[in-house]
Amino acid sequence: MMSQDLNKSPIVLRPRVRIGLPRRLSFVIAATPPIRSFGVTPRLVAAGLEGVVVDREAWMLGWRLHGQLGTVTSAVTCPSDVVGFPPGSANNRLGCDAPSADVATLRYAGVELRAARRIARLRGLTPHVNAGVNLIDGTFQTRATTFGYPDRTRLETRGVTFSMSTGVGYLSPSGGRLQSTPFIAR
Repeated sequence: MMSQDLNKSPIVLRPRVRIGLPRRLSFVIAATPPIRSFGVTPRLVAAGLEGVVVDREAWMLGWRLHGQLGTVTSAVTCPSDVVGFPPGSANNRLGCDAPSADVATLRYAGVELRAARRIARLRGLTPHVNAGVNLIDGTFQTRATTFGYPDRTRLETRGVTFSMSTGVGYLSPSGGRLQSTPFIAR
């Protein structure tokens, strides 16, 4: 049995709103409502600003600035299925006396470039590739009681990550020109 539970939620509700702006810009905002499910309480807001650099009959090049702020609270270090075992035993190595209320603070900002090519004979199927860089500033604050004492261990991470992805989307025809496909607010 694992003493820490990192994979809690198989599904997350995250409504998203996209607002079209002049000059082919779009503003996207997404929020995860603070509704407790699967033992997790999220409080996250993400936003992005997107634009198109090149939009030709077969090619589209776009950009996106995005970021996220918020927290997620859950019993990660001392999940409830571990607390029933004696502290220090094989199934409760951390000595958990009660379920924890750990808080992960998730902050990041980034930029992405996206290239897409419409293949006319495939009727709207559009392969695309994205490349991006993210600045990450995260914190994990333990809020647990172990072996009868409060555990307030704090882990911090800061740094830069690079990402690349590829996929295939479907674009509806628009007078023979490529429409920009939406980026997903993370």
